[in-house]
Amino acid sequence: SGIYTHPVKSLKEISLQKSQFDSYGLSHDRQLMIVAPLPIPLKGFFAPDEATYGFVTQRQVPLLARICATLETSPKTSSSYLVLSLEDHLDSSTVVRRVTVNCSPHALAHAKTFRARIWDDVVSVADVGDEAADFLKGVMASTEEGNNEVQAGDVRLVAIDRHSYKRMADEKYTPIAVMVEGISPAISLTDEYPILITSESSLELLNTKLAEKGKNPISMSQFRPNIVLRGTEPFEEDIWRVIRIGKTVFYTTMCCARCKQSCVNQTTGEVSDEPLTTMSDFRKLDGKQLYFGIVACVQVHSKEDTIHVGDSIEVLVKGEPLLRIH
Repeated sequence: SGIYTHPVKSLKEISLQKSQFDSYGLSHDRQLMIVAPLPIPLKGFFAPDEATYGFVTQRQVPLLARICATLETSPKTSSSYLVLSLEDHLDSSTVVRRVTVNCSPHALAHAKTFRARIWDDVVSVADVGDEAADFLKGVMASTEEGNNEVQAGDVRLVAIDRHSYKRMADEKYTPIAVMVEGISPAISLTDEYPILITSESSLELLNTKLAEKGKNPISMSQFRPNIVLRGTEPFEEDIWRVIRIGKTVFYTTMCCARCKQSCVNQTTGEVSDEPLTTMSDFRKLDGKQLYFGIVACVQVHSKEDTIHVGDSIEVLVKGEPLLRIH
């Protein structure tokens, strides 16, 4: 019922009617991210293989949920452009801040590169430029709140450095069927795996439990999925191992453990204790973490396919829920 890509990690999603795949997952998904400088190590300098910047998400800066990131292509040059925008509602008027930056491979080929940390990985990234950085600094500085854990001053927007970027899915959870010569598939700047799948029925059950407590329903956008399914039983996806959507085959790597980013309203940037508080009543599958949705990899030969909203779903293999090993 829905296909979504997130050009910039932790900014707003783009709703699509169809999508193809690239070497990392859904085309254009999470291939840019915001970073901030890391503190200088105690030894007084960074080694050549150490990250000098760290990734920034809504976990530290909830207001990122309000920033739109869209992709446009120049009809004259076929260059790719990233458009960042934010609506400010002032009294009776609306002011839109906006910046457009060239993020085509040709433009990024001449960009400054450095190493950035994303979770336990250190990757090579290309700086998109001062215009994008200044836009982000301006937005963050003018709307800084007490729950922001990152200062606006030195944030940068970066893209995957296609010349030397290398990041692979954790082989501990990766099915052999999606490996190539024993190597896990490449992943973009997503948290762990290429594709996040959720279902409408699971959200409906969660919202029913919220309503029973007198609380407001939440939007699916708070779980930031790539693919949303309709017509399944609530949390039936927990036991899926292999599914086909249209012609594309997906292998589940694990159920998706949830963190405080799920508590950020994706329209306002406001943070609450839900849905995690209510999920703790019935979604603590391993007694520790809270789960919603599944993460998956695409079968290699399926990467040439296109998925469409309205495609049929076929469950090919079922099994016990795949949970994180602690």
